[in-house]
Amino acid sequence: MNEKNRFSDVITVCSENVRLIRDCFFTKTALIDKEHDQSRICITYLTGKSYIKSLLSGGFAGVICTPDLSDTVKDSFDGGILVSEQPRTAFFEIHNAIYANPELPDSVIDETAVLAKDAKIASKGVSIGAGSVIGSGAVIKENVTIGADCMIMENCIIGAPAFYYYGEGDDSGLVQAGCGVVIGDRVCLHAAAVIQAGVFRPTFIDNNVKVSNGVHVSHDVRIGKNCLLPAGVTLAGLSTLEENCTLGVGVTITPSVTVGHDAKLSAGAVVTRRVPPGATYFGSFAIQHAAYMEQIQNICRKRQ
Repeated sequence: MNEKNRFSDVITVCSENVRLIRDCFFTKTALIDKEHDQSRICITYLTGKSYIKSLLSGGFAGVICTPDLSDTVKDSFDGGILVSEQPRTAFFEIHNAIYANPELPDSVIDETAVLAKDAKIASKGVSIGAGSVIGSGAVIKENVTIGADCMIMENCIIGAPAFYYYGEGDDSGLVQAGCGVVIGDRVCLHAAAVIQAGVFRPTFIDNNVKVSNGVHVSHDVRIGKNCLLPAGVTLAGLSTLEENCTLGVGVTITPSVTVGHDAKLSAGAVVTRRVPPGATYFGSFAIQHAAYMEQIQNICRKRQ
């Protein structure tokens, strides 16, 4: 990714006609309603008036929007403005272009790390810390940092492409996941865990996290220290587990949902909204434990 990009230089990658209203420099892309660096280095896209307030308060360097929205924002927003009939498509085409050919350093593997002979480790952009063990059949892709004393067991994939597409039908395209993966110290990934690379921020797993067989961690996920993820857990894109969370087997966290620190989720729970710190949630869709038990008791009373 270039240190600086400019709307006027990148519009050539857009497949649809775009019109430059005001130029700007930027280094990153970000979604308008998600956490991002507010130091005016990110561009975003806008398709509805309901997000104009977020645009104005978000510290964005520039925006890609529809022609009718450009008339609304050009006087109140002082950043760059690019106009397109399909802002989302133009945004991701630019995103893919700036992340297409990253300049990565040679991979660095500590001399005390233990690597299985058939592990596949990218030659660029990988860092593996002291005492870490990489098991048979594991795949470590570019732009992945693994801390000290980690255990990456058989057939794990770290840095897999994000399952994230833009456009529709024949015009759909895969979004480039250029932000990689960062794994802290003493993390254990059991067999066949898959960790996708980040699209807008690195996918992050903090110290002392334990991840069981077949767990799927999607792009841009953040997992706080000391979390426990049993078999079959799925964390969808941009979701967050704060520290000390304990999940049951087969839990699903839907996109962009945050689970507060010290929370507990029962086996099979499907979480579609924020879970408060320290709460215990059950069910599909997941609700607070007390409410769940009240529902069960009501059902039992009706059957008596």
